[in-house]
Amino acid sequence: MADFVTVNKLTVLFDDAGGKPTKYKAMRGDPISELSETKEVDGKRWARVSFLQIDPAPVGWIRDSVILRGFKPELVPEIDKTVFVEDCLLAAWNSGANTHFLSAWAQFESEITNVITNSGTADLIGPFQLSTMEWERYRNSPEFGVVYETARIYRPDCQCDIAAIAVKKTIDAFKIANGDIAPKANELLLALRVGVPVVLAAIKSADNTSIADLITANGGDGAPAAPEVLQALLERNADLVLDKTTKKPLTIREIFDTLNPRLQAALNSVAPLIGAIDPELLPNSTSATEPGGGRIALRYSGNADDQQVYGHLVLRMQQSLANLLTTVDKDMAFGPETAGALNIWQAQKGRNTKNRISTRQWVELTKLPAPSLRDFCFQVTASFEGHGFGEVVNGDADGAVLTWGYNGFTFRWGHVQEVLKAAESANPAWLDEAFGSANAKALRLAVKQPLEPDQLQWGRTNLLNADKSVKEEWKSGFQKFGQIEGVKVAQLQHCNSLWNEMIRLIGARGFTERLTIALCYDTYIQNGPGKLRELLAAIPKGAAEQQVRDIMVAGLDGVSKARKTVIAAGAGQKITGDKVYRLEDWGLLGDEEDESDNNEIGHTPSSADKTFAEYILGAVPEMQGLFKPEEFFVKGSNTSGLNTDPPRRFWPNILSTARVIVRYRSSLPEGHRIIFNSVYRSPAYNKQIGGAKASQHMRFNAIDFRVEGSNPGAPAAWAKVLRDMRSADVFLGGVGLYNTFVHLDTRGSNHDF
Repeated sequence: MADFVTVNKLTVLFDDAGGKPTKYKAMRGDPISELSETKEVDGKRWARVSFLQIDPAPVGWIRDSVILRGFKPELVPEIDKTVFVEDCLLAAWNSGANTHFLSAWAQFESEITNVITNSGTADLIGPFQLSTMEWERYRNSPEFGVVYETARIYRPDCQCDIAAIAVKKTIDAFKIANGDIAPKANELLLALRVGVPVVLAAIKSADNTSIADLITANGGDGAPAAPEVLQALLERNADLVLDKTTKKPLTIREIFDTLNPRLQAALNSVAPLIGAIDPELLPNSTSATEPGGGRIALRYSGNADDQQVYGHLVLRMQQSLANLLTTVDKDMAFGPETAGALNIWQAQKGRNTKNRISTRQWVELTKLPAPSLRDFCFQVTASFEGHGFGEVVNGDADGAVLTWGYNGFTFRWGHVQEVLKAAESANPAWLDEAFGSANAKALRLAVKQPLEPDQLQWGRTNLLNADKSVKEEWKSGFQKFGQIEGVKVAQLQHCNSLWNEMIRLIGARGFTERLTIALCYDTYIQNGPGKLRELLAAIPKGAAEQQVRDIMVAGLDGVSKARKTVIAAGAGQKITGDKVYRLEDWGLLGDEEDESDNNEIGHTPSSADKTFAEYILGAVPEMQGLFKPEEFFVKGSNTSGLNTDPPRRFWPNILSTARVIVRYRSSLPEGHRIIFNSVYRSPAYNKQIGGAKASQHMRFNAIDFRVEGSNPGAPAAWAKVLRDMRSADVFLGGVGLYNTFVHLDTRGSNHDF
């Protein structure tokens, strides 16, 4: 087990070495974190530490002599399973993991008990039996609003957050390496234990293949595992991969024969606990290991300076809206006309109309399968390339001979020819229809020749003018060809082929963040596979994905670098003065649906829990005279009585949000005040009012409020103040703008809605 640091007696945190005591105290057994800084004052050594039992952790100094290292905490094995499953629910909604699987995973590992066991090479801790190595891998995940100290591994509620992130990232890695196909529950559990490469190899291998052989070949990030890695994996997973009697490695069939009934029993065990919260959370026989898409897929910002979302997903939406409502220009651009039509459709369905569509709504509207990550990546690259499905045809200025098609297919590298051959195979009439019989015949003969030198020589001789532009007859032919519906399908199929080649190239890297995958795909398309390999070779093993993106961008130059900088950051202009790309509008930041679907008018109770009042006033003393503790217990409208006071374990979550709203309140002119509409929501109440499934309100981390007083301004002005504060690094979190109120949370990552 990793060292657990505490103190050997009651200790006060000092503001400096030998300085003044603060109000913060720690007792023996309370977790602290050493911050690798020491001082000597009057011959006594002091250490800079943080006290982890308070959130956010205060930092200061204590005498080194009172630090107790290597302390083993005494864990209380019993866990309230009802509370634990609710924590799993919130963690799953926050990350996009599957609630049922997450709860069952803890049941599978420990029967939901808080215990420490030893695997031979490491201690496995808590209900999910996490090793410290697994904890360290995921504990800093700001994209999910989770940043935990090492010692939080001993808290079951924190384990739910980390386990949910592990599940989500494992599903993403599995899909990226497996053609967007999510793992089954048994495959997911095994992947969490032995890694995605091993499980994918198992799926493709014979049933009698030894799991030890697969771990050896695939256990080191897709490369052969070192002996110590193999030993550690076998010991960590002895309950799954070794025969209980002989201790010999099991075959793939034997592993699943052993795993399946155990996992099914765990799923059955937690089902009543989940059903008691919300029966709709229980999966049916066709449910996958990830939930249906409730994330924002496409959004029109309404800002004239923003690049409109563009691509085939928008086109399918426009086609469906035109069939249902009225004429909609099928230009593939999500502009004001399309937004207006979408809002009409949503209003007819009884939904809020806010210029955006979730993945779930897109499926309902188009009757097509849910868009995948590759679809979102195709759209961004298509927008940067600017060719449409055939509207723009470029010549040989850049040595490509001819560039045409959805992702800028080139004649030089044979991609145009591949689409031509695919279309010819699907329907020979399409070439004649677009190019005329003579030119169609010439194309058919040309694409049968070797690429070099025959096809390229033919292309430069027949397709181009002396100035390297495309001859008008061929330009109009390719434009007509690209507008044939079946040819559009062929183009998307070719994008899929390029995507699969790219995935094979990056597969062993284990990337899971959408922006990283989008950057790799766009590099593959614009710069070629060789350049992508070169950029990946410069990335150190274990680099965080933001660092991966920064290194890749640094290895490029010119227009290519500017374009890639936008993708790496998630926002920006490819040329100064150009439209601004905001990839949260393009489905590439995993933004969640609106936090609030109702304008709740809060009713503040006459008093708050005395313990909570002492707690929040002690942690946020600056709120004195501005807010009363009971205001944080406002329960929204709560006409049904389903809402409750926030559970004590959630109290620390409101502190950072409280500090932000207090600072905002302090900036208001005299005579103005802030009224809370909604703060904590129980899961049952949140569902009843139509709140977002992953609402921060359920974590007691969000406030919906309005400003009252003489000329209080509009919600847009209130939201702007918060966003300015956020830009000044006052907080990381969400700001939501509504007709009569504003939403604020401090989830740890920035989101606007």
